[in-house]
Amino acid sequence: MDKYLNLTGTMIGYQYPFFLNNSNLSEAYYLYQITTPGLNEDLVPYISMTKISEKTKSEPYGKDSDILSMCLGSRKGITPESGKEFLEGILKKENTVVKENGDKFPLVTMIPGNNMQRSIIIGLRDSLRWKNYKFVPGRYVDLLCTSKDFVVLKICGDREALWFEPVAAYRVNDVNLEKPLNVDWNRINYPREKFTGTSKASDINRTLKRLEWGSFDRRNFRRQGA
Repeated sequence: MDKYLNLTGTMIGYQYPFFLNNSNLSEAYYLYQITTPGLNEDLVPYISMTKISEKTKSEPYGKDSDILSMCLGSRKGITPESGKEFLEGILKKENTVVKENGDKFPLVTMIPGNNMQRSIIIGLRDSLRWKNYKFVPGRYVDLLCTSKDFVVLKICGDREALWFEPVAAYRVNDVNLEKPLNVDWNRINYPREKFTGTSKASDINRTLKRLEWGSFDRRNFRRQGA
């Protein structure tokens, strides 16, 4: 690997929300930032994540590894080894190396492009939804739509199907949902189909993951009338 790896196009400094339940999104969350805390022995930058804001009840708090604890279902924190192994599972398709980092988020050797960073964000959000979200009418989901924006959707349904109704759009760091954006919903890519059958929850989660992967290539939202 080129020791003078070009950092152009990376997501260093980007912030992303992780809501810890989907009954009331702003009730409990973590807000993380992608960072580069140093270099490995070959002078290749590491990628990691730092928690810059949180609001919790009984969830683990105060450590950069807390998001991994939540994804693994631990309320008491995790070992550096289990955090490393979990992240390796998320990054199994990426040609990179994960290193333990104490009670902080593991260190990941940077590779060209930003697919590895996308995989971390999407993988963590997907794991958190599988672990903590309930896909039933009256609950909510948050969906990344661009690298800087997300939308909140309400789950609606009946005995036969589940579907989404849009609620509001926000910047990624507006985790308290205080400043909704005035957007044109006709231009926003969110699931409009109805989900039926016994695998509704699984189908929804796979659809959300697919849409979030493409979010990094979309233009950021413009306020209506701006």
